[in-house]
Amino acid sequence: MNYKKTAKSVAALLAAGLLISACNNATENNKTENPAKAAEEQNDKKFSKADEKDAQLIVDAWLGSSFEMRMADSAKKYVNTDEGKRLAGMLADAHANINSRIQQLAADKQITLPADITDDQKKKIEDIKNKKAKDFDEEFAKAMVEKHEDAIKMYEKCANDATDSDIKAFFTSTLPELRSHLDMATKSKDILDK
Repeated sequence: MNYKKTAKSVAALLAAGLLISACNNATENNKTENPAKAAEEQNDKKFSKADEKDAQLIVDAWLGSSFEMRMADSAKKYVNTDEGKRLAGMLADAHANINSRIQQLAADKQITLPADITDDQKKKIEDIKNKKAKDFDEEFAKAMVEKHEDAIKMYEKCANDATDSDIKAFFTSTLPELRSHLDMATKSKDILDK
């Protein structure tokens, strides 16, 4: 008889534990709907003000590069011209490499990165994917010019503002690569606009 009561008690405790765990997971999921905000909150808890600013620079760099990589990956499926295919392939590979370097730097500095790009970034990718076939390549090249212009401004600012020498070095050393991407995107845009 005691065995049955003990088994029922254990089963009840396990069920209660699973219910509590499920509730906690639901609460955590609601807190992390915005992956960028969730990473920022984690970094705020871990770092002093100066280190927190450096962590935010890395989070912003990861979000920008991840967006460009995802857009280029997506574009590879939809581009119609050889020029569009060349640009999408090059940018997808290059930003995968940049993301790898960002992830390694973040791991070395114990910086939490977002689990995904933002909903706004996902919407921008969907908006371009919904362009008419003949307009897709031009819109993709135009978006890549704009995003790389923004990224270069951000990386220049980050190279000046970062206090950690490794983080500063990352931004400084990546700038020439981003400028090269901008040149390629601009040339592709000019070719596709004709």
